[in-house]
Amino acid sequence: MKLFVDSSSKYLYIDLLDNNNNVLKTSRMGKNDHSEMLVTTLEEFLKNNNLDIKNINEVYVGRGPGSYTGVRISGTFGKTLAFIRNIKLFSFSSLDYLLSSYLNKDGKYLSMIEAKKNHIYLKAITVKDNNITIDLDETFASCDILENYTEYTKITPNEENGNIINILNNNLYNEEDVFDYTPNYIRSEFN
Repeated sequence: MKLFVDSSSKYLYIDLLDNNNNVLKTSRMGKNDHSEMLVTTLEEFLKNNNLDIKNINEVYVGRGPGSYTGVRISGTFGKTLAFIRNIKLFSFSSLDYLLSSYLNKDGKYLSMIEAKKNHIYLKAITVKDNNITIDLDETFASCDILENYTEYTKITPNEENGNIINILNNNLYNEEDVFDYTPNYIRSEFN
C-alpha cells in the first residue's frame, strides 16, 4: 500500500492507495495541531478501514511549499516511517496535490496556499487535451499577483482536495533519500 500525507496547509490530508488500487482518503482542518493529530488521525483512519500500518510499503509526503512547520511535520513523519519500516520515501508538491483533481479537465488552474503578511504560495497551469503546461511554477508572492490570474480557476485547500492516482500517473513525485530529504520552503525576504 502507498500512504500519502500532506500537512502544508490548514488541512491535514491522508490518502492511501491499497493493493487493489482503491483510494481511501481522510482529511481534517487543523488548529495548528497537525503535529499532535497526525499519528492519531492515521491510526483511526487505518482502524476504520481494517488496515495495518505494517501493510504500507511506500510513503509519499507533501514537500510544500506551505506552512514552514507544516511541511516539516509530514516530512519528519514520512522519514521516520520510511526509516523504521525500511520502505521507500517519496515527495510530491503540495501545490500539485491541490491541482491533481483537475489534471484531466481542460482549463486554467491556480493552486494557492495562504502564507503570512498578505502573501501566498502558488502555481498556475493550463490543461488542454491531457497536456499540462506550467504557466507559473511554484512561487511565493504578494496576493497582488492574483490580478494577473483572473481567468484561472482558484484552488485552495479544502477537505476534498487531491487525486493521488493523478499524482502517480503524471509522475508528480520524486524518490527521496531518508537522510537527505528537505522540504520545499521557498524562502524569500518575506518569510
